Amino acid sequence: MKRETAFYSKKNQVALIDCAIKKTFANQESFEREVQFYQLLQVNQSLKIPKMIAVNMDLGILKLEYLPGFLVQDLVEKYEDQSDTLSCSHLMIELMKWILTFHRDPNICAQGLALQDVNLRNFIWYDQQIYGIDFEDIAAGSLADDLSKLIAMYLSSRPENTAFKHAVVQMLYQWLSNYDRDLYKNVQVLIPQETERITKRRESKKQHK
Repeated sequence: MKRETAFYSKKNQVALIDCAIKKTFANQESFEREVQFYQLLQVNQSLKIPKMIAVNMDLGILKLEYLPGFLVQDLVEKYEDQSDTLSCSHLMIELMKWILTFHRDPNICAQGLALQDVNLRNFIWYDQQIYGIDFEDIAAGSLADDLSKLIAMYLSSRPENTAFKHAVVQMLYQWLSNYDRDLYKNVQVLIPQETERITKRRESKKQHK
C-alpha cells in the first residue's frame, strides 16, 4: 500500500507519495504554466529547483523530486522564536540570491517575467541551499517587484512588524545596497505599495468570511 502524507496548500492538493511529491492542480491553466516553467528552468544548472519526475496532462498532476528539507517560512519562525537575527538574515539573503539567479535566467529575462508569488512557503532550505518549488503564478514583472514583495510579505507575516523582523530587514537592506544601490532604492519605493496590497487582501478576506 502506498503511504501518503498531505501537505498544506491553499490552491492545490499536495502530498508525499513513495518519496515523490504529487501536486494535483485545481486550475488547468495554472497547471500548464507550472509545467512550462519547470521545463524551462530545469536546464538552468545555477537555479536550484526539484527535478520533475512525471506529468499527467489529462489529470493535471505533476510529480516532483522530494526534498527532505525545511520550508523557509518554518525556519524564519523558529529563528524569531530563538531571537537569532543572524541565522534569519543569512537565510533571507540566500533567498534573495536565489531570486536574483531566477531573474538572470535567459528565458525569464527575455520575457520580462517575475515570480509574483514569493510566499516563504514556496521555498525550501535543503542541503544548505534554497530551492524554489512553485511557479504557477509567474507573470510579467521585475526583480524589484519580487524583492519588494518578499520583504513586505516577511514584515507582514504574523506576528507582524516585530522589532526582530525590522532588525532582519535592516540587514537585508544593507546587503542589497552593497549589491546594487539603484535596485535597493527601487525596492524601498515599492515596499509600502506591496504592504498596502497585503493589508487590503487581508481585509477583503475578513469581509467575505
